[in-house]
Amino acid sequence: TVVFAMQNRNTQLLQHLKTSSFRNFILFPLPSSDKEYREYMQEVCARFPSGVLRATTQNGIELVSGPVSALATLFPNTTPGNQ
Repeated sequence: TVVFAMQNRNTQLLQHLKTSSFRNFILFPLPSSDKEYREYMQEVCARFPSGVLRATTQNGIELVSGPVSALATLFPNTTPGNQ
């Protein structure tokens, strides 16, 4: 498993994410008109404890974000705690 990390216009492909460098993460959306994708996103969001994720709308696109400390929910081998 690898993670794309973006900071200050610099994108990196990482095997291990040093979470101390980041405060938040964003799950970049695919087209929400696709039913399969919407169902997938619901499954992903359901993995997180209640209240951890925030949904906002930017330019008509819904973005889901949360604190970087919660990324271990999705990537336990890539984000082993706050490094």
